[in-house]
Amino acid sequence: MDSFVENVDTNKEVEKINSPKKEEKSENYSNYEDMKSVTEQISAILTTMPENGTDFSVKKMDWSKSESEINGRNATYQDNSSRASSSDTSSTENEDDESEADSSELDEEDCARRRSQCLDEMTTIEKQFMDIRDQLYRERHTQIMQKLDEVNAGTAPEYLQQLLALETSKQVRMQVSDIYQRLRLNALKTNLEAETQANAQHLKNEKQILMGRIEFDLSEKMHRLEEDRENVDLSNQLWGDGRDLDPIFRKKKKKEEVYPSFSFGGVKRKKKPVTVTGPYIVYMLRDCDIMEDWTAIKRAIVSKRRTTSDKIHRKRHACKYLDGKVIYGIKTFEKGQHVTVRKRGESPTLGKISGINPTEILVERTNGSKAKLYIHQLQRGVYTLQHR
Repeated sequence: MDSFVENVDTNKEVEKINSPKKEEKSENYSNYEDMKSVTEQISAILTTMPENGTDFSVKKMDWSKSESEINGRNATYQDNSSRASSSDTSSTENEDDESEADSSELDEEDCARRRSQCLDEMTTIEKQFMDIRDQLYRERHTQIMQKLDEVNAGTAPEYLQQLLALETSKQVRMQVSDIYQRLRLNALKTNLEAETQANAQHLKNEKQILMGRIEFDLSEKMHRLEEDRENVDLSNQLWGDGRDLDPIFRKKKKKEEVYPSFSFGGVKRKKKPVTVTGPYIVYMLRDCDIMEDWTAIKRAIVSKRRTTSDKIHRKRHACKYLDGKVIYGIKTFEKGQHVTVRKRGESPTLGKISGINPTEILVERTNGSKAKLYIHQLQRGVYTLQHR
């Protein structure tokens, strides 16, 4: 840019020398205005430059001095031009020609002198600008290197601020992780306790069911054994009484009583007759009739007991599994329904059906434990199921 300005100034000076006097004056004024605008731009650049650790104030003073010198020269040039114009108006035409020739020579010398001065000033300004630019580069390079050293050493403010933010985020994340860990542990402990209670309750229910089955089987076996024992006693009585009624066996028995013999059971003796006092009708009955009546009575008693026990044990409730549902009596139970479970001799239990299969019903109690109800238990009446 400076070389371009110098070329423009040189061309303008050459045109001033070759042009008339009035044109030279106007061009000198325009040249001065251009130089002044350039100097103002350079001064603005210098004022925007940083002044830390530099001698900008001294350079600004030198620039102001050069600017004042230019202004003074411009004033003298204006005075000379005014004097020349006044002398031209007062003299004659011949004198005007001579004065114009003299003034043109003076103007050429003055323009050459001013041109050399302007070129010197421009070179000094360019030199100052280059020095300031180099100094600014060195200062910026020094600042950047210092900042890089601070970053490498870990003492830079920007690094410390970001490090503090990261530490704060780390602390918050650690606190959140601790809270989440405690909550997960509490949830796992709760689930473990619930599963333990459910398993314990399931074991207890299974034990009760097994004990009920065993008791029921044993009671049936005992009942059958009692029936068999009664039947055997009755047959033995009938068989023994028939032998007594037979005259042949009576004779043998009498002979054995008359002629006792030693045996493992001891000495057999003759029984004394038993005297019976009572109505006459008793003595009129025969022994075979009495035994027949007694046998009929015993059979009737045994058959009555058997029918009552069969009614008690064989009384079954209508309960079956159909398409994922349980039909108990006239009611239908599905998964997710709230029910009331009752057992004979115990208080009712509230719960919800959580699963159904062809052999059992899984009930979840209100306390979180689970229990199984088998279909055969509902059929036998061990448990009853009702809607809540």
